[in-house]
Amino acid sequence: MSDLTKQALIASFKKLLETEPFDKITISDITNDCGLSRQTFYYHFRDIFDMIRWIYNSESLNEIGGRGGYGTWQDKIRELFDYTLNNKSLILGTFNSKCRNDLVGYYMDVSIRKISDIVEMKSDGDIAEKDKKFIASVYAYAFVGIMVDWISDGMKESSEEMVDRVYKIVMSNFDRTLAAFRQTRLY
Repeated sequence: MSDLTKQALIASFKKLLETEPFDKITISDITNDCGLSRQTFYYHFRDIFDMIRWIYNSESLNEIGGRGGYGTWQDKIRELFDYTLNNKSLILGTFNSKCRNDLVGYYMDVSIRKISDIVEMKSDGDIAEKDKKFIASVYAYAFVGIMVDWISDGMKESSEEMVDRVYKIVMSNFDRTLAAFRQTRLY
């Protein structure tokens, strides 16, 4: 029952974001929309920002970050762009609020996880663990920077266009990066 109640609160919040600016939505608005009491909201979340953090740490991570396995770069990047576009109101509302850092942290967590999958698959076991982590971090920071710019620009480009652009600029150099870390160290 508790998960259903949480989901009802979140669904109402997302619905309200379609027509109201993030900073105008109150807890009363959310609870009135789904027919629950304010106390019920506080049983599940401390405030709206706590609910946002829960969404990014649970719901969306399960939708995107929880998909393990190896896929192509394009598949992994597309999942994140598609999630962002499908939740545009939530993402823009969060991006333009005090929770921006939570959103960026979410993208970093998911990006590092996805890129680490690819690094692991392509490293053939001949790259040191600390180097694999470093490679994943560098590529994740580049990718998150691109995501932040795309979001701040209003997400005008399609997922397909962004995937193509990211792949051409950032990801096409990936095999050379791995090769460089396989070379014998001269220092």
